Amino acid sequence: MKKTLVTSKRLYMLVVLLLVLCISPAVSLAKVTFDAEKITANYKEISLSQLFWEVQKNTDFVFVYSTEDLNFVPKKEINIRDASIEDFMTRVLEGTDLTYTIKENVVVVKKAEQQNGSATPRQEPTRTLQNRIQEPQARKIAGKVETTYGEPLPGAFVVELGTLNVVVADSDGNFSIELTNEPATLVVSFVGYMRQEIEVGNANQYRIVLEQEINKLEEVVITGYQTLSKERVTGSFVVVGNDQMNKQVGDVSIMQKFRGLIPGMLVGSNDDITIRGKSSLYANQSPIIVVDGFPIESSLSSINPNDVESITVLRDAAAASIWGVRASNGVIIVTTKSQQTERAAQIEFSSTLRISDTPNVGSLRLANSAEYIDYELETLNKGWVDFAKPDDGHSKVAEIFKRAKDNEISQAQAEQLYDQLRNNNSRSQKDLFFRKSLVQQYNISLSKSSGTNTFYSSVNLVDNKSSSIGNQSQYIRFLLKNTTQLFPGIRFSTSVSGLFSKGVSNGVSAYDFMTQIPYEMFTDTDGNYLPRNICIPGFSLARNKELMGMGYYDWSTNLKQDMDNKDNNTTIFSPRINLGLNIKIIEGLTFDSKFQYELNSSKSDYFYNENTQTVRHLVNVYTIIRNGEPVYQIPRGPIYDFSESSQNSWYVRNQLTFVRSFGDGKHKINAIAGTEVNSSKYKYKSDRYHNYNKEKLTYTLIDEDTYSRSLATYNGGSSYYTNSRSTFSEIENRYLSYYANASYTFADKYSVSASARIDESNLFGAQTNDRKTPLYSFGASWDITKENFFNVNFINHLKLRATTGTNGNIDKKTSKELIAKTGSSSYTQESTLIIEYPKNDKLRWETTRIQNVGLDLSVWDNRISLSADYYFKKSYDLLGQVPSDPTTGFASVYKNTAEVENTGVDLILNADIFRGAFSWNCGLNLSFNKNKVTKVFTPTPSVSTYLMGGMGNEIEGYPIDYLYSYRWAGLSETGEPRIYDDKGEYVSWTESDLNHIEWLTYSGSTSPRYYGSFINTFSYKGFTLFAVITYKMGYVMRMPTAWIGAFGGGVMSAVDKRWREPGDENNTYLPKIYDNPVSKYERQEFVAKSDFRVESAANIRFSTVSLTYTFPQKWLGRYIKGAQIMLQASDLGFWAKNSEKFDPEKVSLSSGSLAAMENPAVYTFGINVKF
Repeated sequence: MKKTLVTSKRLYMLVVLLLVLCISPAVSLAKVTFDAEKITANYKEISLSQLFWEVQKNTDFVFVYSTEDLNFVPKKEINIRDASIEDFMTRVLEGTDLTYTIKENVVVVKKAEQQNGSATPRQEPTRTLQNRIQEPQARKIAGKVETTYGEPLPGAFVVELGTLNVVVADSDGNFSIELTNEPATLVVSFVGYMRQEIEVGNANQYRIVLEQEINKLEEVVITGYQTLSKERVTGSFVVVGNDQMNKQVGDVSIMQKFRGLIPGMLVGSNDDITIRGKSSLYANQSPIIVVDGFPIESSLSSINPNDVESITVLRDAAAASIWGVRASNGVIIVTTKSQQTERAAQIEFSSTLRISDTPNVGSLRLANSAEYIDYELETLNKGWVDFAKPDDGHSKVAEIFKRAKDNEISQAQAEQLYDQLRNNNSRSQKDLFFRKSLVQQYNISLSKSSGTNTFYSSVNLVDNKSSSIGNQSQYIRFLLKNTTQLFPGIRFSTSVSGLFSKGVSNGVSAYDFMTQIPYEMFTDTDGNYLPRNICIPGFSLARNKELMGMGYYDWSTNLKQDMDNKDNNTTIFSPRINLGLNIKIIEGLTFDSKFQYELNSSKSDYFYNENTQTVRHLVNVYTIIRNGEPVYQIPRGPIYDFSESSQNSWYVRNQLTFVRSFGDGKHKINAIAGTEVNSSKYKYKSDRYHNYNKEKLTYTLIDEDTYSRSLATYNGGSSYYTNSRSTFSEIENRYLSYYANASYTFADKYSVSASARIDESNLFGAQTNDRKTPLYSFGASWDITKENFFNVNFINHLKLRATTGTNGNIDKKTSKELIAKTGSSSYTQESTLIIEYPKNDKLRWETTRIQNVGLDLSVWDNRISLSADYYFKKSYDLLGQVPSDPTTGFASVYKNTAEVENTGVDLILNADIFRGAFSWNCGLNLSFNKNKVTKVFTPTPSVSTYLMGGMGNEIEGYPIDYLYSYRWAGLSETGEPRIYDDKGEYVSWTESDLNHIEWLTYSGSTSPRYYGSFINTFSYKGFTLFAVITYKMGYVMRMPTAWIGAFGGGVMSAVDKRWREPGDENNTYLPKIYDNPVSKYERQEFVAKSDFRVESAANIRFSTVSLTYTFPQKWLGRYIKGAQIMLQASDLGFWAKNSEKFDPEKVSLSSGSLAAMENPAVYTFGINVKF
């Protein structure tokens, strides 16, 4: 507990430091709001040009003026509330020699002719903005207003500076204007874009490019069912936009976008996702992944990251309850790109190259040959190896030892041979198995939009050469989206997307590699395979040679040979089709009908030829000698294993949407109601073929009926052989749902929301009431800054939110009815039923009730923004184990008895430290989660279950991912491990009764309590530098511990620090080598699972640094609309708090096992061009 407390205090200090770093440079005080044609502005000191610009950004008014005229007016204090545009201008220009004229929404400011120093509006005749307003006319010029990507901007204002000569660009962005002055300056503006001042020269045709003003357009939240204004939502959402995601270069999976960018989302070392803590014990704990409005069953790899427009995470009940029984673990909404505004066709091409270093074998901390041989010799001297059986295989060191013991060689000769082996290093041959990984990606997209049609398509090609030699994949991802207006008020949309991939997986894992004894080389200097000294199943090489002479396959093993002779292939095809029809019924009321079909098919082929250990061992085991001749009961020849799976799923949704404003915009309603039905059917089959011929497609049948009963083996015994690969399964899930959601906003200040959903499933059996569950949510928000009484100049936005509601979860392990699976007896071949779960007539859905309170704040001209949420999640009716009636044949069964609580805080802090030509934005994402099991039954608690933890071993009052440990008492004077009991007395592992839970101590949780990221973005001219640091803190891990008693390549180098003589107990925790190879399991457990070997798992990772350069438009010419070059470095290193600097992401936190290498650094190079 003390370690956790220290970690927490240091984390608080870190957070305070980051807050000071982000906030201290932000010093500007400003505020402007616009509500229903009323302007409120509060500034302590501001220039007129800056004031007009702020108003233009927040209203529909466009200001035209000469900068020279405004520069003579000193900065002044502005304090105006709820003024009309006329009142606003009169008060602002009071005391100056300026006047103004308003035409439509264009405000022209110029010097007054003479109005006693006060501003007087000039009356102008009413004319349309398409006509010139001031005489006399001069020469006529024309041009086109476009975005930086070449899209026209219809409706853009073109004003001759200092006059009321105004025109509006047509639907193609074209304009023409007759100038009244020479020389002349044109002011061009458009809502959401930065205005331009153009000096008119001798040319009569101009191309004017406007840059989009970031964050000017209204932010929206997409829930999958509807799109809401961010200002009016009550729930807890996190939105990561395209601009933020694009700063990470070359990602081939959107999973790589999740790390560090989304507060409240914890991504584990195996890419498992947890949102706001675990809410179930046995049911699925992963969030729903929704793409363009529908959940997907395929993996995230089917989504092209280049197609993603935004990622929205729904975290509380008001946000996620609309998704029903599958939303208890949160919802991730992925929205793909689709052109919304009118623009000409655009082609975008990008290419990236990712190169990573060769994996760091040294991070496995394995013993070298010298350390291993010294360790092995000590075990030999203690008599661990029995040399009585001549056919038994022994290591090379053991063979030398025996020869010296039998006086075949002298001890000096033996030492010479040991030294030769000490110079061997099988790790030096890592290049036979590992390499630098190389990922090449090409992406091209085409998009276009007109008044009646929008179109987007893309193709993504990826070639992935893994760091494990023999593993490689190529895949293509595609997307085609089209929306067409069939008739006024009727739109039809289609989307076709998918993934096709082919891959080979013949490489070895880190675990395979580390099992090699360090002094046994894989190949000789000529590349020939070197067999390991001990053959399967424990024979010596000499005995193996004898068996080969009798007709057996070679029983020796070599990892490189196995890798070279495998031929494993996997093919995946995952298409997805979406159709939608949108009909406008009346103003504000629309009907949507949507359909999705998804197929996920996968086929794996595993071909093992006769040189693989898979074939040789299986055939040899069932080969017998009869009358001096070998009898091959399993056919000799290659083995072919295959598996096929397919999942067909479809959704149909019909929905009414009502969006309407009343009372001059004071009353706003957004409501939906609909039904949804979906079905998913999963099929799987696999089989094995013996003596398979690839070319002829032939194989040899075996007598599975006979073999499954009894079969003689090579050693004179008997066994049975069943084709375990021959399987078939089918699972179908069906759901029917009714849902409704409504929100009401008054005066843009107060918003309330409510949702309800009823889900029905084929889960529970016949009774209708048992198949459905109602879920609901309520929410409210209050925008305090819109209140008349609120007058805090430096606060731009202050909003409070509160929600409550329920989400659901589902687990189909059990049922109200008895569940059995069919089979057949291997002896009688009679059909059988195997009961998996007994009847559970009180079965209910799992439910999670969530309360959430949030605050959104921005200050100092929105330089600093803060979003903070506090939540409390109570999950009840969770399936847990309870004692069962013994007559059922089960000691325990699953019932809705368990409960779990999650309490936490999510914080998002952003600060614009510098704005302008050089900008610096820093962001801090911080999440805190405390998880506790408040009710659970543990059937048979024991020391073993407490130390193991995990599913089925939960403890009431502790986190799901708890860690219990022995109380370490050090080594004895003889080098034996000891622990303390609950009274502080020494306990030896040799005692007969060690099952005392009270001797254990709670060590903490293996789930981070604090996690998040620190993100910085620096921009100067065309350069953008993006850096992400992620962190996880407030959790613990078991440290990897050398196993004293293990043999093989997995022996850790720390074994060299074991106890060897009295006094060593003061310097080491590793016990001596025992007197014989057999000892109680607790001897090692006392060390490996003691509290002494539990340390903080806190770590900070230098995740990503990227540099992007955007070329100026003037360098690119007419046909290239944009170009970028990109450089990125990822996985640059980490800091770990533990004393031995193990990477917690590569250690099993609960067991302490280490079987994965640290991530190497990854370097990415890329280009992006738009036409």
